[in-house]
Amino acid sequence: MDEPLALLREELQDTHCQSLLTGHSVVDDPMRQAVLATMCETERLLHKGSDATVADIHRLTTSLHGLASRPDNLRRVTGALIEYVQRAATTTTRDRASETAASPWQLTAALMQLQAGAFQQQAEATETALEEQFALDAGMLNSGHSDPRHLDWLVGTHVRVGALALWEDGPSSGRLRIIGTYDPEGLFPGLRGAASTPKHFPPAPLIEAAEMADRGVCIVVPVGTKNRDWGLLALVGQINTSSTLETYHHWVTQLCASFEEEELQEAVRDSEERYTLASRATNDGLWEWNLQTWDFYMSERCCALLGLEPDTEAYCLARWQAQVHPQDLAQMRQGMRSAAIGKRETVNSEYRVRTADGSYRWVLARALGVRSEEGPVE
Repeated sequence: MDEPLALLREELQDTHCQSLLTGHSVVDDPMRQAVLATMCETERLLHKGSDATVADIHRLTTSLHGLASRPDNLRRVTGALIEYVQRAATTTTRDRASETAASPWQLTAALMQLQAGAFQQQAEATETALEEQFALDAGMLNSGHSDPRHLDWLVGTHVRVGALALWEDGPSSGRLRIIGTYDPEGLFPGLRGAASTPKHFPPAPLIEAAEMADRGVCIVVPVGTKNRDWGLLALVGQINTSSTLETYHHWVTQLCASFEEEELQEAVRDSEERYTLASRATNDGLWEWNLQTWDFYMSERCCALLGLEPDTEAYCLARWQAQVHPQDLAQMRQGMRSAAIGKRETVNSEYRVRTADGSYRWVLARALGVRSEEGPVE
């Protein structure tokens, strides 16, 4: 072989190996032989020139499909082979008759068609991944219908099996508890609730499921943020070095956001419950005046103190003022005005309010003006 062609062949072989080899000799040794056979077949077609048939070219493209089944790999391998064929044809045709140069261009056209198909498959795979991500995000955000710990949001994804293990007493304990599983085929009914440790996670059944699947892989992703560590998530999917890890990390980010939102809602509920108990203990009712809408809200306790029926809709300020005794209306308005302009931090005023039976009851109203970021009280 001419020296220029030998260099081209080495470059092509390097490109193929970088795209296809995995680092495991059991898989890589046959792959190297397949790469070499493909290159030899390409050179044979180049030497045949115009005698190469459509069937010859079809056999080569079929072997390329088997060599690089993934669209992204097929695109890179085919692109490198196209460059090799074009450069090799330029070198060899210097010593050949022009009529023998027909085959390289037929071969190049077939390879370009194969590459275009790989581009289309990759675009379709990207679209499918985006649709999957959209559905998963929607399911994660709609956590009110299902606890995200149960991993129901994995329905419709490419994941075969999944397991979520959370720390029992924080990361320092070293103890994990599998509290959620995704097992659509019901193959591992005993996983949920099982105890584990970082050393023994993921469970052996998940590793076996990955080994049995075609190009299967079991990936463990830490479930945590910069300030919080919840546990570990194990997912059995398909090897895809271009997007798998990024996709799973995004899923974990969404899962952590759901956990944080859940904790925030629980904290708000606890705070509201404590405030309600404190209000009952002091026999106080709560009210709020929205200066932007002029709506006037009263808590259930506030309505009960005045003998009024709780109303889910907001009172307007005029409706509330109509309940105030006419002789006390000026004092009531002065107190509201002081709170609205933020003249004082807190405002206390006493006035009479008409109850449901028409009688008047003295109340002590306390007001606190809450300022917005811009400054005025809202």
